[in-house]
Formats: sequence, C-alpha cells, structure tokens
Amino acid sequence: MEVGQKNIKTNFKPGDLVVYNDKVLLGRVLEVGDYQTKVELISATKSVSVLVGSKSILAEAVGLGSGNFSITLPKGAEVFEGDVVLAPEYGGYLLGLVDIIKKTNADPFQTILFNSPINIFQVKWVEIYAA
Repeated sequence: MEVGQKNIKTNFKPGDLVVYNDKVLLGRVLEVGDYQTKVELISATKSVSVLVGSKSILAEAVGLGSGNFSITLPKGAEVFEGDVVLAPEYGGYLLGLVDIIKKTNADPFQTILFNSPINIFQVKWVEIYAA
C-alpha cells in the first residue's frame, strides 16, 4: 500500500442494488473486491419483471444492453410513449420510459422499446442499497 492510500472496507455484497439519484435502477452488484466493485447492468440480464404504464401492466422485459429493453405485449394493451416502466422485484425503482411502440396489422402483438431515462455512460456517482 502506498503512502496516503487507505484500505477502505465496504459493506457491499453481491445482489445489492445500484441506483442513480435514489430513483433509477441501473444494476446489481456482482462481486466486491478490496479496490473495486463489479456491477451488472439490469439491461444486460436476459429478462426482468416490470410494470408498464398507468395501468401497471405486468410484463417481462428483455435486456438489450446499454440501458435498453424490449417488451412484447398483446396489441390491445394500453401502453403509450413516455409511460414509466418500474421494476417491482427490485423495490419498484424506475427502470425506464417507453420510447417506441411497434405495431403491425398482421401481428396480434406489439413490441415496446424502452430505455433508461439517463445516459449510463455519463453517470459519475451511484448509490448502492442492500437488496
């Protein structure tokens, strides 16, 4: 250890939640080391349960990486651009906002694309909360 360095011990543990501005869920802690903590973005996971829109429609979102997600719902489900998407299994934190809704006459389903309301590549600080 060099002069001036402190060995800082944290209470972080795998599974803890990584949140921005006490509102937006970004990821989960994977590993905790002496000098770094590895985090997996929620958008890098295969799927996550979400609540979509003002009617809190329960759905499974598929992570597309970099803060982007996709949901497939029946065409009749009332979802609108700008609707909020929450993560109930992770404390109900905001996961994203609906950006694009893709529908075709031939398909009985619609594809909802949503993304994090913040640019994860510009975040300097996050909070870590016990899961």
